[in-house]
Amino acid sequence: MSSTGEVDDLITAAAVGGQQLIAATAAAVRGWAALVDPVAGPVYWWPAEAAVAGRTAATRAEKAHSSESVVRLASGAVLVVGADASVLPERRDRVAGVAAGLFAVRGGRAGELRNALAGTHAAAVELLLVGRPDLALRVAPGGPQEDAEVMVYRLAVGENGEAAHQALWRVLVPAVERAGDRVLLAHLPDAGEVAVVHSGEGPVEQLLAQTAKHWHLLGGAAGPVPLPAVPMAWSTAAAARGRATAARPLASGHPLADRDLLSQAPAEWLRPWAAAVLAPLSAEQRRWLEVWLTAGTLRAAAPLLGLTIDSLPGRLRGVAAALGADLEDAAVRARLLIALRVLGGAPPEADPVRRPPLDLTVDCVVWLLSVEEARAWALSVLTPLTLRVRTVLRAWLELGRVSAAAERAGVHRNTVPRRVARAAEALGADLRQAEVRGQVYLALLTADVTAGGGLPSGAPGRGSSWRERAQQM
Repeated sequence: MSSTGEVDDLITAAAVGGQQLIAATAAAVRGWAALVDPVAGPVYWWPAEAAVAGRTAATRAEKAHSSESVVRLASGAVLVVGADASVLPERRDRVAGVAAGLFAVRGGRAGELRNALAGTHAAAVELLLVGRPDLALRVAPGGPQEDAEVMVYRLAVGENGEAAHQALWRVLVPAVERAGDRVLLAHLPDAGEVAVVHSGEGPVEQLLAQTAKHWHLLGGAAGPVPLPAVPMAWSTAAAARGRATAARPLASGHPLADRDLLSQAPAEWLRPWAAAVLAPLSAEQRRWLEVWLTAGTLRAAAPLLGLTIDSLPGRLRGVAAALGADLEDAAVRARLLIALRVLGGAPPEADPVRRPPLDLTVDCVVWLLSVEEARAWALSVLTPLTLRVRTVLRAWLELGRVSAAAERAGVHRNTVPRRVARAAEALGADLRQAEVRGQVYLALLTADVTAGGGLPSGAPGRGSSWRERAQQM
């Protein structure tokens, strides 16, 4: 092929997209090509094995093999082109030079596009943070969809905010496009933060962690949550960021970490259990339930759902009737929160016939463990707490009101908030978070019911337990 034909093919491919340009570059030299970001690694590559070859060649920098061309772009990315042995080095270098120039042009256009979209993304994120997902969807129709479950990331960027935002954009956008995911990426200069709201299965968290480490940023992650719950996830991500370190710059939003109940239960039984719990509910009912449980009160949940405070109780009564459960019961709420977290954004099962019926007053994910495993988990959570603190904490978690908890525990009402604060400090967890309260409460119940080394008659898990029934499914 003539050099003019090569250039025309490369230009045509560049007009379509970065991946197409890489594939055309590889075809022109009858070999392979990769664009490698110094932080995220391979961005575009062709064929599949070029990802590893490109990363290796990029790290060799000036010591490229004789069959390779290595071109550094102004953005810091590296274009590596590996040619077939039949291709002359002059042709290979010419193709690499043209492709690098086209990537530079694309980079400039991408910068213009980023600048144009940045305001849209920032506006959409701001609307999500004030509980207006309906308006956010209109402002940024390319962001997460209405029924999506999203991860929320919150990175402190300080004075390097704009540069860090641009670097994150270069790294994340191609990955999101490849995975078919959706993302909002916003620089919030007044807060000195970058916000990322992502829905999908792409490696966004891994890329964020790599970029954060490179730029010496600290961040927190929370979710997945439905769009109306983004304000709560934003607060959770801030709490998680407090646990981030230079070695681990992106901390998880789950404050119980390795004590998280879901890390203890058998994975192959978690989803069947959660599906059985939530099977009676429609997708809309699950959304009402999750936002209410996460927000903690009707007053906080109603505006997030776009409902009046007078209309939400009726909907929740319908949820309770469908579940056959008392939503005022702290144990029931705890179990529902865990089930919602297990299933995430998965749709309700259309045919739950094979699921055993569940009684939410006794059936719980804890009983997927053996008695010994359940007790070991409970004590791993509760060991930092004294008996006096546990007594007050349980009363507060069950009753939800300081005065009622004080009366049950037999202490002065001023003692309750002090001991709850002491419990939060000892646990290293934020008891304002609904799921944390739920897991701690389940740990208190489990420690109590297994205190004799076994399960008493009538206790959850005794006899025909859900675990035994699950094994027979």
